[in-house]
Amino acid sequence: MRPALYENLFLNTGQGHMGWTMAHGSGKITADLVAGRTPEIDLAGMTLADR
Repeated sequence: MRPALYENLFLNTGQGHMGWTMAHGSGKITADLVAGRTPEIDLAGMTLADR
């Protein structure tokens, strides 16, 4: 999840060619994070890449 220009806007992007396949899991993770819950899905290895 990346910060957006507006404080109350959350973007669930970056799945690339796996977008449809990853949409449900990443949507669940985003919903959990927005609601302040610990995601049910393990986030190990899902950090932003170094640039």
